[in-house]
Amino acid sequence: MKKIFVAVALLFSVFALNAQPKNVEAALKAVEKAKVAAENPKKATKPATWIKLAETYLDAYNYPTQSVILGSPRMEVKMFLKGQQILETVEKTGAENQQYSVDILDDKELWYNTNGILELIKVTKPVMADVDMLALAQEALTKAAEVDPKKSKEKDILELFEQIHKNYQNDALSAYYMGNVDEAVDLFKLTCASYDNPVVNKIDSLNTYYTALFSAAIGNNEQAKDYYNKCLDMEFYQEGSTYSNMAEIYKAEGSVDKAKEMLETGFVQFPQSQPILVSLINLYIETNDDPNKLFDLLHKAQENEPNNASLYYVEGDVHKKLGNKEQAIALFQKSVEVDPNYVYGPFSIGSMYYDEAVELQNKANEELDDTKYMALVEQFDATLKSAIEPFEQAFKIAQDPEIKSIVAEYLKNIYFRYRDDDPKYLEMYKMYDAFSKGEVAE
Repeated sequence: MKKIFVAVALLFSVFALNAQPKNVEAALKAVEKAKVAAENPKKATKPATWIKLAETYLDAYNYPTQSVILGSPRMEVKMFLKGQQILETVEKTGAENQQYSVDILDDKELWYNTNGILELIKVTKPVMADVDMLALAQEALTKAAEVDPKKSKEKDILELFEQIHKNYQNDALSAYYMGNVDEAVDLFKLTCASYDNPVVNKIDSLNTYYTALFSAAIGNNEQAKDYYNKCLDMEFYQEGSTYSNMAEIYKAEGSVDKAKEMLETGFVQFPQSQPILVSLINLYIETNDDPNKLFDLLHKAQENEPNNASLYYVEGDVHKKLGNKEQAIALFQKSVEVDPNYVYGPFSIGSMYYDEAVELQNKANEELDDTKYMALVEQFDATLKSAIEPFEQAFKIAQDPEIKSIVAEYLKNIYFRYRDDDPKYLEMYKMYDAFSKGEVAE
């Protein structure tokens, strides 16, 4: 989500507003003048009158932050503060334990991340206190559309609605990252509403999802379900997370059958979704239900898509989680047979052997009986060496540089352990060590 916020910040920063008021008094005077015009019966029939009123509300809303741009370095921001005094600098912790250095000014707080980049802004003294200026701007634009049946000003109206939407969205994300989740939820709802109205008539699926997600976080399950259902109606599934999140709410409420139904529906559409898969396995175990139902669902999916390697991989992953090692390995092998370039099959086999070897090593270290210790060491060596072949296969077919580097690290560690046993192992260690250091392409 952090990446999404940065994108929002940059999008917001490119909006070109009208000439900004010089001071608070000028901003208020402009609003009052536009309101007087809107109250004039003749001028009230013109969409331009209401557009002007909306613009003055937006100008007043943006006045405290007009000289700062999100994403700017701290020194650059200070240059454009135009004499505004920093009263105090404090350290604050936001959501997800993010650390911020906060400059406190008379009318706002500027939150800088650990790299000294302005990431969040909180207006503490708006031009119009206790008033939602964005909502008033939206009302004015709605009125502008009403008196513009020919839609001559539709483009101008929609552009201003877009500004309102971006402002609400930016405020919502800022509130979340500052740790004010309740406030963020209300702002996410307003963000959605700035699109979901007769004038704009657009769907904001992502912010609908955020409203549901954070509503659940603050314990408002009914609202969360309402917005998750909207996501389902929009077919906005977030790779299955909409289903798994909804199921968690039902489970917390004691509606186990409803949770199971939600997960099974999601699993049919997103068999690769780890949240759905793990939740289903846990739910079947907790309710003493038969986890083989998962296999029935997977086999139906495989019948529909016999050449989909990921479906065999997922079935292998289920067996792995259930402790069925041999079945898991067979299905991981099947996945790469179906698609020779499906790297996750051999990679998972290699990692299974590697993880098992680590467990054996830990057991050996705790074993006091010499005979049992030596038996565990032999078993450890055999298991660790079994990881070499599938890891080699994964390295060969991997296209993603990150995955290739991970596999190379595993192989380097294995070959390093046996480098003195065989010149071949020493040679392979040197090769993967060089790859890890970027000295060779493969």
